[in-house]
Amino acid sequence: MKNIITLFLIIFSYALITAQEKVEKQIVFVGIGKPLITDINIYQSKRNYSLSINYQYRFSDSFALEGFYAYAQSNNYPSFINNSQQLDQFLKSQKQNEIYENSLWSDIYNHSLGAKIHFSFVNNKKIYFSFNLSGGMLFSKSSIFSLSSIQFNHQTGEIVNYTSEIIKDTESQIFHGLGLQFQYTLSKNYIIGIETAGYFSKQKEKNGIITIPVISNYYNASILFGKKF
Repeated sequence: MKNIITLFLIIFSYALITAQEKVEKQIVFVGIGKPLITDINIYQSKRNYSLSINYQYRFSDSFALEGFYAYAQSNNYPSFINNSQQLDQFLKSQKQNEIYENSLWSDIYNHSLGAKIHFSFVNNKKIYFSFNLSGGMLFSKSSIFSLSSIQFNHQTGEIVNYTSEIIKDTESQIFHGLGLQFQYTLSKNYIIGIETAGYFSKQKEKNGIITIPVISNYYNASILFGKKF
């Protein structure tokens, strides 16, 4: 009887250790951050944020695989962009030497579906710090406000007339990226961390002409929240 109890305790202890190791290898987390999108005027960028959903599996002490979906946007259009009267009033209130700078309006919305492979510099029960390479498919939708021509009073610089348009573009293409990720494990296997990354895709030409906007490259810094399970 004593041998049976001893054997049971050994098996039970081994099961607990194995379960604990399995828990520590799998992490689900979300990222909330700020993107820097290269096709947007960085000085006027507004309403820009990023969100991601991630699953990471650490299959060895040094390497891990991660699947993710990420969303990033930036939009600096004024609230009156669809009100022709207010838009006309604003543009005609500008001077000839400032109208272009004050109408650098655009937006871009990126959806990325991909995977990362991590190489960890530090991997213990509390701290995980890694370098990663990523790749996948990126889908983007963007637009830019463009002044085709302006007429102005040469003496006063006041705007007399203008023509404008909103150029729209959509893309679906392969992207690649690289980044650094840091995670710290709290009690009950909750994690908090930070990640910095860059995502890059090839600029495409349409009919031999590079259209605007087409560049969906961006850099991103995120705070991570999740749990090992």
